[in-house]
Amino acid sequence: MSKQMNYEIIKLIERDGRCHISMDVVKGELLINWLRGSPTIEKKQLSLWFRQLAGQLEKYHRCKKNQCYRFLNVYSVVVTKEQIYLLDLEAEGNAFIAKYMQRQEIRNGFSHPRAQMRSTTKTSIDLYSFGRTLQYILAHAQVVPGITKKEEHQLLKIIQRSIELNSKKQYQNFKQIQNELSKFKLHTIPKNWKVLSLLTVLIVSGIVSALLFYGTGREKKSAVHLSKNTEQKENSQTAGKKNVEGGQMRVKNTDGVETDSMSSGGDALPQTDQTRINGAGTSLLPQSENEVEETGDIMEQLKADSLENTAEANKEMIQIGEKAHMEVLQYLAMAYDREEMNQQAIKVYGELCQMSLQRELLEQVYKRRAELQEKEGMNEAASATLKEAMENESLKNSSVLIIAYIRILCKTTEVDKANREEELNTVVDRIPAVKESEEYKKLVQEYGITEEGGKLCIGT
Repeated sequence: MSKQMNYEIIKLIERDGRCHISMDVVKGELLINWLRGSPTIEKKQLSLWFRQLAGQLEKYHRCKKNQCYRFLNVYSVVVTKEQIYLLDLEAEGNAFIAKYMQRQEIRNGFSHPRAQMRSTTKTSIDLYSFGRTLQYILAHAQVVPGITKKEEHQLLKIIQRSIELNSKKQYQNFKQIQNELSKFKLHTIPKNWKVLSLLTVLIVSGIVSALLFYGTGREKKSAVHLSKNTEQKENSQTAGKKNVEGGQMRVKNTDGVETDSMSSGGDALPQTDQTRINGAGTSLLPQSENEVEETGDIMEQLKADSLENTAEANKEMIQIGEKAHMEVLQYLAMAYDREEMNQQAIKVYGELCQMSLQRELLEQVYKRRAELQEKEGMNEAASATLKEAMENESLKNSSVLIIAYIRILCKTTEVDKANREEELNTVVDRIPAVKESEEYKKLVQEYGITEEGGKLCIGT
C-alpha cells in the first residue's frame, strides 16, 4: 500500500438489527490511488472487498431509509488495512475530492445515465455505480490466483444485473447482491501463484469483452465509452513511464488524489471551473454520444410529463426545466464570450449571477462578467458587479473577487479618489490576510498603494 492519508469516512454501526451512521477519520488511501500504485490483490481479499462494499451500501440504504449514496466510484471508496469505507462527501476535508468527482468523464463512467429521470429508483442509481465500480476494479487489478471460468461467469452476471437499465432485470436491492457474492468461492494461494498471475490480464479482458458484447442499446455504448477512457488512461500512463520529459507525469495533490499533468507546462488536474466559462472546453458541452442521448432522454421526459398534467408531473417539469434553463444560459454565455460578442455575454452572465450556482462557478461568472465590462470601458459597472458579488454570503470572503475589486478601484477614474480609498480600506479590513498575497503585492507596485496612519492610499 502506498502512502496513506487521513480521510473522513461514513461509519455504519449495526447493533441488534438496527443501523446507525457516524462519522470517523481513518488512515488509508482512495481506491483509485491503490489501483494505480499496487494493483496486485489476492482473490480472497478482492472477494472480501466486494462483499464489504455491498454491505456498506446495504447498511447505508437501511440507515438512510433508502436514500442513495449517489456518488459511488473508485474516488469515493477508502481502502484501509482492515476494510473499505465510503467517503463522507459532505465533510469539509473531502470537498476537493467531491468537486473532482463532478468531472464529466467520471460522471459518464460511473453515474446512472438516467439519474435525473422520475422512473429511476434511488436504489438503481447506487446499483449501477456499484456494477461500474466492480468493472473498473477488475479491469485494473491483478488478481491472484487467477479467476476461474465459473467465477468469471458469476462476476459477469453480478455486473450485468447491477448496470442493467431495464428495472425488471436489475437487482432490486443490495441484499440480493450480497447473496450472489456469498457464492463467490475462495481459494488458497497455490505455490505457483506467480505463474498464474500472468494469466490474470487475459481473464479480466474476457470479462470486459463479454460486457461489451452482451450489453445492448445505450448500455453497450456506455460500456464502450468507459472502455475507451480506461484504455486511453493506461496508454498515457505507459507513455509517461517510458518518456517522462515528453509524456505525462503522475502527481499527487495535497488531498491525496493522484492526477495527470503535462510536463510541457499544463496545469495539474483537476482544472478550475474557469474552463467552463471562457476556456477552450466546458464540462457542460456534450463530450460524447452518451451525453447527447441523455439530453434527448430529458426532452422525452418533459414531453411525457406535459401530457400527464398531474401535480407530480408538473413539479418534475419545473425541476428539469429550471436546471436545463440554467445550463442553456451557460452554453450561451460561453458562445457569446468566445465570439467576442461582449455585450450579449455580459447580459447572460448577469442572469447567471442571480442563479443558484456552485460557489466556484458563481465566483468565476461574476469575475468574467466584470472583466468583460472593464474590457468594454464600463469600469463603474465592473466595480458594481464585483461589489454585488462580495455581498453574496458564499462569496464575501473570496480573495479572487477582492483582488479583482481592488484592481478596479485603483484603475478607475470615474469615482472620486477619496471614495475609492475609503472602499479600499473597507474591503481589505474584511480579509487583512489578502495583503500577504502575491496578487496584492503586484497591485501595490502597479498602482503605488501606500499605508499612512494605518490607512491605505492609492497612488496618483
